[in-house]
Amino acid sequence: MTGGTPRQEHWDRIHRQRAAESTSWYQARPEASLRALDHLGAGPGDSLIDAGGGGPGWWMSFSNGGWTDLAVLDIAPLGAGGGAQATRPPGGGAALDRRRCDALAARPHLDDLA
Repeated sequence: MTGGTPRQEHWDRIHRQRAAESTSWYQARPEASLRALDHLGAGPGDSLIDAGGGGPGWWMSFSNGGWTDLAVLDIAPLGAGGGAQATRPPGGGAALDRRRCDALAARPHLDDLA
């Protein structure tokens, strides 16, 4: 156990016990996200936040596509890219801003969003 909330402990346990590829949410390349952002006209000069993490496939796909302002929020440190997961894709690319955050309990203030 991590000493966190029951939700944090649950997701910490999931990430410790399962390989990312064996989870229902795993995507080697986030095709639907890439298509949606392209449709919206978003591009590498924009900022992206992944709420949920789950593995490096999401941010590595965007970093390799030239995106430079990337962040992952996850309740579990392993889901947010902790542990042995890389913080920069092979060959360079964007560094990843990783934050442990329970999105269901977060209460951001407008000053925090600036």
